[in-house]
Amino acid sequence: IPGGETGFGDSHGVFLSGTAIATTAGGAIDIRGLADGVFDNFASGVRIVASTVTTSGAPGSITISGESSTRSPGLVIGGSTLIGGPDTSGDITLRAAANELADSIVLGGEVASSGVLSIRPGGVSVSGALTEDTFTGIEIGAARGSAAVGLQLDTVDLAALNDGFAAIVFGGSTHIGAITIAGAASFSDNVTLQNGAAGSGGIAIDHALSAPGGLITLSSGETRTFLEDGDT
Repeated sequence: IPGGETGFGDSHGVFLSGTAIATTAGGAIDIRGLADGVFDNFASGVRIVASTVTTSGAPGSITISGESSTRSPGLVIGGSTLIGGPDTSGDITLRAAANELADSIVLGGEVASSGVLSIRPGGVSVSGALTEDTFTGIEIGAARGSAAVGLQLDTVDLAALNDGFAAIVFGGSTHIGAITIAGAASFSDNVTLQNGAAGSGGIAIDHALSAPGGLITLSSGETRTFLEDGDT
């Protein structure tokens, strides 16, 4: 589902409200949107509220990518929204980009699958093609309302991630921007922090990071990973 908005209004690139999107038998879902307006407007690349985006049967992937140049996040998943669900076994990828003064992503509702969940910076071009955003930092665990730093996943965002993923991956093998644990974060699934490109900004564990019964993987192209005393 491609969408785009360029101009002076507050229209979102893709806006789903009270919408149900579903595939079966391994079908993939790809939603991407761009809000390329003036900064003073409030438009997201993709905004989903009170909707369901699900797959069932054979594993089918869900990819949602949103970018905004306005004051709004690139990707907003509002309350009463279900992305994936108990019948979804494919991978879910959430990609978001925003201007440097706005948080890239806001998550509510529920995101669930038995596949891999990947969350990373990434945008959408005017033509609808996916673009990489490898230099943007990722901040995990901060309280909502704290200073936005690139793609920020605060405590409310993290609460939207259901248990049961095969793994949760923040960043990726080509990611360069720093990854920071900015507040205590605990996961019930295996979790990976990855900025694997050479010369990356490294991984800073400034607060407690835990995955009871699971595996925590830190993978960085930087030769140093910074751990504060008492962190796990």
